[in-house]
Amino acid sequence: MVSSILQSRNFLPLFCVQALGAFTDNLLKSAFAFLVAFQGLSLFGTPPAISLMIGTAAYVVPLLLFSGSAGRLADACDKATIVRVTRLAEIPLVLLAGAALFTGESALVLLAMFAYASQSAFFSPAKYAILPQHLPEDRLIKANALVEASTFVAILSGTLFGGFLAAKGLIEVVVACLLGIAIAASVIARFVPSARAAPDAAPYRFAPLQNTLSALSTVRARLTLFRSAIGISWFWAVGLIVISIFPDIARRDLNVSAHVANTLIGGFVVGIAAGAAAVTRLLKGEVSARHVPLGALGMALCLIDLSFAVEAFSLAMTVPGEVGFAAFFSSWAGLRIALDMAALAAFGGVFTVPLYTLLQARARQQTRSSAIAGNNILNGLIMVALLGLATLLLALGVKVQTLLLMLGIANLCVTLYVIRLIPGEVMKALGATVLRWLFGARISGLEHYGDGRSPAVVIANHTSYLDAILLACLLPGRPAFAINAFVARRWWVRPAFLFADLIPVDPASPLSVRAMVKLVRDQKRRLVIFPEGRLTVTGALMKIYDGPALIADRSNAPVIPLRIDGAQYTPFSRLKGKLRRRLFPKITLSVLPSRRIAVPETLRGRARRAHAGAQLHDIMTEMVFETSPREKTLLQSLIEAKELHGKLAVLEDIERQPLGYRRILAGAFALGARFRKGFPESKRLGLLLPNANAAVISFFACHASGKTPAMLNFTAGAAGIRARSPAPNSRAFNVGA
Repeated sequence: MVSSILQSRNFLPLFCVQALGAFTDNLLKSAFAFLVAFQGLSLFGTPPAISLMIGTAAYVVPLLLFSGSAGRLADACDKATIVRVTRLAEIPLVLLAGAALFTGESALVLLAMFAYASQSAFFSPAKYAILPQHLPEDRLIKANALVEASTFVAILSGTLFGGFLAAKGLIEVVVACLLGIAIAASVIARFVPSARAAPDAAPYRFAPLQNTLSALSTVRARLTLFRSAIGISWFWAVGLIVISIFPDIARRDLNVSAHVANTLIGGFVVGIAAGAAAVTRLLKGEVSARHVPLGALGMALCLIDLSFAVEAFSLAMTVPGEVGFAAFFSSWAGLRIALDMAALAAFGGVFTVPLYTLLQARARQQTRSSAIAGNNILNGLIMVALLGLATLLLALGVKVQTLLLMLGIANLCVTLYVIRLIPGEVMKALGATVLRWLFGARISGLEHYGDGRSPAVVIANHTSYLDAILLACLLPGRPAFAINAFVARRWWVRPAFLFADLIPVDPASPLSVRAMVKLVRDQKRRLVIFPEGRLTVTGALMKIYDGPALIADRSNAPVIPLRIDGAQYTPFSRLKGKLRRRLFPKITLSVLPSRRIAVPETLRGRARRAHAGAQLHDIMTEMVFETSPREKTLLQSLIEAKELHGKLAVLEDIERQPLGYRRILAGAFALGARFRKGFPESKRLGLLLPNANAAVISFFACHASGKTPAMLNFTAGAAGIRARSPAPNSRAFNVGA
């Protein structure tokens, strides 16, 4: 799928343009940072750490000033036109940046960085809002991951290249690269396909303050968008502070060469790309925030450890002079810093990619660009606030190690906040991990289930108390579960209400059916029901009730059959003494294509209910048949049952001598050998035996010898038996009882 997206005419030009833009942005920022840290450039005579913060702020402020207008403009105009204009405007801005770097004039440097960031502020909403117009939602995760990965590769190469050139004082090469890439991007931008505004989009008006407030209100209007934007803003604020102060940390606290500092920053960028790729693989196209708390927790732990790692390296390195590449990476303290930087960024990728996708997927098309602009404004607000606070702390004499520790502790608070916001998502992710680890739980036919957001009635067989947990954790979306009201009142069930949508149902009340019909039909929810109404006590289907069929009929919703297999072997089933139960059997969920309960309009009342119930019974029966291993012979199934159940006694006749699987198979193979010897030419054998253990053994003996058993009933009489004899000259074979 990745290659097909990259080959798409709707995606490839934009993919290239945004990557080149990210490269030039970070080439300029990195060049500025290394000129300050290693070449003595200072803004208004301030110390390096303060100069870095001021320069970074100049890059962030345009997000606050212009993102609102940029979002409204992208909603009202063709987004491809905005992409082309911003890429063309980059060419004169490169010349301005070149003049600033050559002269080192503080005001000119700030103006150049401000102008460069301004065109990026107009480019960003159009860039992110184009993707949902040209790609279906199931490709958005992969497209976003490709955009993020390419962005971070561009950031990596731009950061490394800019730092390398600036550390050597090659400003003219920096400017030449910026100019060449700006020209190339403007040419490629001409191939970005048109992305016209929605027909009902509001027209654009130049009102910066009003547009900014409107973009913020667009994000605040939906809680999912607002929380996603806050999370994204926090990540970029933390990342920006770390990247901004790290050149100064490398020079003053670690005393490493520019090459080492460049490599560590590069490792940070690589980590973000790796985290983005990892979370894409984990989500498999699903739009979900369940891995966000893991990312936040990982960031917090890495920041805390990084603060101690910097201090440990400073104490361990007592050799005078600059620490080179070999000396740094040959020490455990140096490797620890490098690992912390890479892991911090990787967890950041896990944290931010799902939030970006939520922001795009849940925003309405008419205001998607404004929502992205509102996100950029919040990014700017939070980044400026944290940068200002960090600058103040550094000016007051707080050590950078302490600043990193404070960021880590703050990130722990963010982790707890995120878990509090989405407890269901967190428990779902944790539960799915545990179930896959303990039971090897897997789902087949998931394409028949979809994303879980459309209305449907999911019907499943009921094998154990684990069934609802399996479905809640492994199925996409957040389905509602019908649960017996008596069971719902039990103390051990009540905590589940915090993490899942449970609908207590009184089987004797018709109001319960009405409530579930409204849930599916009016609220467009997906409802899970166990039509048997109780756990199986036989291992097969129990009595199937008509209620789920009636709900599907009245709500005009499809029925999705789902077979749970393997959970009946756990201690949570009611099959003790009937199956060999064990702690961790393999569990499989099989989803079948959806069906419709079709009832003639002429039927009413009990007749309609009975007709729908009969169809539900057929669907459940077919589900069991379709998901059973039909390609296996009866003998193969018996051998598999022996491996599964061991010595369990399963056969007993009037003589009260129970037989287990092993004795049945031993008798079948021994008798089968005699059948092959006694009847070498016969393909079918007639069995005339009483209802006893010997009949079962003889039946499987025929299969073991490669012959088809013809079961004869002595009550049919002599003429009937003679008419069904396999051959006219049949010979008798005494099996014995």
